[in-house]
Amino acid sequence: PAGFRYTQAYYVDQKIKEYEKWHYPSEVTGQKVVLGIYYGKSKESNERTISYFAKAVTPGTYTADNAAVRHTDNDIAGFSETDTITVRK
Repeated sequence: PAGFRYTQAYYVDQKIKEYEKWHYPSEVTGQKVVLGIYYGKSKESNERTISYFAKAVTPGTYTADNAAVRHTDNDIAGFSETDTITVRK
C-alpha cells in the first residue's frame, strides 16, 4: 500500500524453517516488490509461505492489492485476496 515501504528483516531468517529462506527480492520499485523463490520437485509439500515486511510511513487506511504468483516456466498463476490495513498514530 501507498503508506508503506518494503523493508528487509534479516533477523527473521534465523527463526524460520530452512526451506522458507529461499525467497529474496529481485526488484523493489515504489509499491512493487518482486520476490523470487526456489522451487524443487523433491520437496514433500508444494505449499510455500512467502512472508515479507513493510514499514508504515504514514497513518491512514489503505487497501493492500492482490499479490500475484507466477511460475516462470509455465502459464501457471495465482492471486491473493485484497485486504484493508489501518495504521493509527
